Amino acid sequence: MDTPVVLSHQTAWLFYHAPNRHEVLAGNLDYRIDEIGLTAHKIAERIRRFLQDCGVPASQLQTLHILYAKDFMRTRSKSFRPHAFGALIGESRVHELVPGLCVVCEELCFMQAATWMSRFKLIEFGYELCGRYELSIPSPHSASYRECMPLTSRKKIQTYVDEHPGIRGAKRAKNALVRVRDWARSPMETATAMAVILNRSEGGLGFRGFDMNYRVEIPAELRFLTTSTFLEIDLYAPHSKTGIEYDGEVHADAAQRARDAERLSTLRAMGVKVHVVTKRQFSEQLSFHRAMNAIARSLYLDIEPTPEFQRAQNELREFLIRDWSA
Repeated sequence: MDTPVVLSHQTAWLFYHAPNRHEVLAGNLDYRIDEIGLTAHKIAERIRRFLQDCGVPASQLQTLHILYAKDFMRTRSKSFRPHAFGALIGESRVHELVPGLCVVCEELCFMQAATWMSRFKLIEFGYELCGRYELSIPSPHSASYRECMPLTSRKKIQTYVDEHPGIRGAKRAKNALVRVRDWARSPMETATAMAVILNRSEGGLGFRGFDMNYRVEIPAELRFLTTSTFLEIDLYAPHSKTGIEYDGEVHADAAQRARDAERLSTLRAMGVKVHVVTKRQFSEQLSFHRAMNAIARSLYLDIEPTPEFQRAQNELREFLIRDWSA
């Protein structure tokens, strides 16, 4: 095979959510995908074996989405669904996985996701790519996740979108990025951020002026309140000195509760208004509505509780918690 196969679209998304992919890549195995004289069917078989070893269920690999540069590269094999890129596919656009097989880079994967994901799912995916956590198949939207370094950043995706405005999905990707922030540490932090930042017509507060996991230094005169020299706030709006935190610990031990109380007391002594949103509040419509009203007030937002807004807010809440574990 003269040119490598490039995984794209849904198949690239599956790879980036494969739970065992790091271990497989570290093993440096050769799946002989680049062997000369292979039929398209044989190549597909070997790619499926690689992806299944990475942890992708066989049921999701009936059709492999791949990227090709020009029409003459298009395959007629039923195993593949080819997508045109329209230009030569350079090294900056792909990552090599094993000999003969590549995957589109994270920034391009996000743009491609804009062609098949719903708006809310696309924004969630942006937070994950730019955050410090990753979700895994078979439950890529549950509260089960593992910590990792960000795969990319909002700025890198934005730059990529700006450099490739003609690629299908670029416009929707650019619009979604306005609602994405870097450094989310969990799916629950992402849910909290989306509840604040999404448009009011979508059930959010429509507020963009915050950073995630914002670091605040403890002034010397307040060091006696805590053992820390700095604190991180899940969502922080510097203009109004408002912090928003997600707390999902239903059965936190006494030591953890003491640390949390110390932390909140220190932030309040610094003049930061801290709002804590809990898993229980997310699970109940009226409780969630009241929590968001309190946050809106601290952010100096005027939210009219019309039936239309409350309906949109509840639909957003149900979407955000749809796969959270009990």
